[in-house]
Amino acid sequence: MTAFSEMARQSGLSVPRAVTASRRRSLLLRIEEHGLPAVLDAIERIGRSRFCRGENDRGWRADLDFLCQPKSFVSILEGKYDDRPQQSQAPPRESEHARHQRECREAIQRKLNGNGHDEFASTGPAFDLEPGDFRAH
Repeated sequence: MTAFSEMARQSGLSVPRAVTASRRRSLLLRIEEHGLPAVLDAIERIGRSRFCRGENDRGWRADLDFLCQPKSFVSILEGKYDDRPQQSQAPPRESEHARHQRECREAIQRKLNGNGHDEFASTGPAFDLEPGDFRAH
């Protein structure tokens, strides 16, 4: 409990206020099943995990009850919540619908702004469309 509370304070997580009988039983079961070093390792992993500290799409944050759940505990030990190295990602593939929208937008802009061979064509865009401004049929 002391190790989890200290990690929680340092990581900005909720520090447990009460050690209920259920929490104590669950924590003792994790220690009995995996050993104290594994429990301490899991606590450290939570503290290092951006996801467990709330940097996720829901703002969810790990707490003592999460650590004590058998399934969560094993997932923590297996590295499911460990931070992954940042990799440069290839740009996402353009869907057929997005390609059609882009082509329509470009065709409309060419029609409105001139085809580039017109001596009266403007030098800048005269009309600007965003992807959601029209629908493909």
